[in-house]
Amino acid sequence: MSVAATGLTLSRTNILAALMIIIIWGLLLPGTRTLGARLAMPLIAAVVVLPMAGLLLDRFAEDPEGGARPRLMEAGLRVLEQNVLTGVGPNGFVDIASVTEPAVKQLGLPVHNTFILAAAEVGVIGALVLALPLLVALITAVVRFGDKDPTRAAFARSVLIVGAGIIFVGSTSWGMLQIPALDLTYFLFGFAFAQLTKPKPNELRDDALFRPAKTLATSR
Repeated sequence: MSVAATGLTLSRTNILAALMIIIIWGLLLPGTRTLGARLAMPLIAAVVVLPMAGLLLDRFAEDPEGGARPRLMEAGLRVLEQNVLTGVGPNGFVDIASVTEPAVKQLGLPVHNTFILAAAEVGVIGALVLALPLLVALITAVVRFGDKDPTRAAFARSVLIVGAGIIFVGSTSWGMLQIPALDLTYFLFGFAFAQLTKPKPNELRDDALFRPAKTLATSR
């Protein structure tokens, strides 16, 4: 259903990202030995999108380069170069860039790249701080990818696969910085991180901090 809903948007990036996530997820499913079983889910997703293939091909034929994306990217890189440390301020890209960048002024749109846009608005350091929770979750997922605990391993796969989709979408759009997309991304990655780092009962520490305090009796 989610693939069908994504297909109705006719967004090439979102459709490709959804298919990529489902294909990788199907190939990495644990306990599935045959290639046919692993490809079953991706094939079903492809069949769901198939009725919209003609419209998608028409969009690629009419707009192979993504419209004004190249011009907006050039504008975004120039704005970033001029404001590397401090940026132009949150939600200030269009207002500030419109003064010096004709493409931004004409279209009234920001650069179609989440990472460039974030760095241009809050500076490189600010963008790194913004991305830090997601990077920590991704690194933790890499460490836990081969975990013997099936729950941790499943969450590790989820974080890495969905993270790849988010990076793919973010590289060609700016919507990931909008509400509720950004809030939901933080929430999902935060929840997954909690599951990845949640200790199992047999891993709980057994030291003096967790032992019942003993009553010392003094003799007179």
